[in-house]
Amino acid sequence: MSAEEIKTEIDFIASKINKFILSNVSGKPEHLYDASLHYIKSGGKRIRPFMTVKSCQLFGGRMENSIPYASSVELVHNFTLVHDDIMDNDNFRHNVSSVHNQFGVETFKLLFFDLLSILASKTLLLTNNSAPSLAAFIAKN
Repeated sequence: MSAEEIKTEIDFIASKINKFILSNVSGKPEHLYDASLHYIKSGGKRIRPFMTVKSCQLFGGRMENSIPYASSVELVHNFTLVHDDIMDNDNFRHNVSSVHNQFGVETFKLLFFDLLSILASKTLLLTNNSAPSLAAFIAKN
């Protein structure tokens, strides 16, 4: 597989991840959800979700079934980016205004972190396949 083919596949999976997250992450207060999606909407390579999808495929899984899990990985990653920006008081991330700089997250910083953590977990529940849940797998092993 050439480098160009890999990049094309990364972009394809990234678009699937973006679509899944944007169609499943919404609610009130809107300002909180807008802030939660700020980095998702600003782009990114989506390497972590790509690796999640490819790991699933490596063991015989289907891409469609791995999208909620890969999306959860991306949401957790975004959670850590926002946390890092606040801790370092960074105003920009890759030439995009940081969440706390753009949205004034000081007033609901704790709620924002709670929301991203919950959303990451919620996306795992959006799978509609017959595979055993991660919780059941962990409980058994």
